[in-house]
Amino acid sequence: MKNKVVKNVTLTSLLVIIPVIVFLFSFLIGRYPISPYDVIIAILSPVLHFNTNLSPSVYTVVWDIRLPRIAAAMIVGAALSISGASFQGVFRNPLVSPDILGVSGGAAFGASLAILFGQGSLIIQIMAFITGLIAVTLTYMISRKFKGDKTLMIVLAGIAIAALFTAFTSTIKYLSNPYNQLPEITYWLMGSLSAVTTQSVLMILIPVSIGFTVLLLVRWRINVLAMGDEEATSLGVDTGKL
Repeated sequence: MKNKVVKNVTLTSLLVIIPVIVFLFSFLIGRYPISPYDVIIAILSPVLHFNTNLSPSVYTVVWDIRLPRIAAAMIVGAALSISGASFQGVFRNPLVSPDILGVSGGAAFGASLAILFGQGSLIIQIMAFITGLIAVTLTYMISRKFKGDKTLMIVLAGIAIAALFTAFTSTIKYLSNPYNQLPEITYWLMGSLSAVTTQSVLMILIPVSIGFTVLLLVRWRINVLAMGDEEATSLGVDTGKL
């Protein structure tokens, strides 16, 4: 028992320390070379209010370019991890990749459609969310129509829906302007964070925080749901509503 506790504490410590190390190391990566010392000074000086001899360009690169991108990458990664775990529990699907359930394909279609019509980043995010939600809803509804292994049915339905929305996205890419819209769609699909600003990070924190809060509040119900509908119902969980 003692060894298990020590192992859990060690694993938890590593899971906390490694992201911090990666976070700090990421400031050193880029076309503009900055030494570790300059990065530390640039981060601490505005917080601790002491004077430095660093050039304004160093502060611009650290605070206005790299920090928002690094923060956005970590927020996105955290959101993907908790949503993937939730999908796994709700649908009892061991293949938790968003591609399997059609979410990625649906979101890509919505974002591409918004870019095609020249919408801003907020509309692009909203469209990606709505179409991703539509895609996973279609996957769930189709899988419920067929008898047999539920996990297999949801995987097959997800692959079909993903292929459908991927075809829609390919059509939009074909119709888009090759000089501005097509590159923007391509960079979005690749997960580019080059356009992220401090304001963007604050914007995505709101929906991500709401999602985190809701999922954490119902986490035990999701764990019970992973046991199966009958077991969850017997334990007092309204599976249909959840």
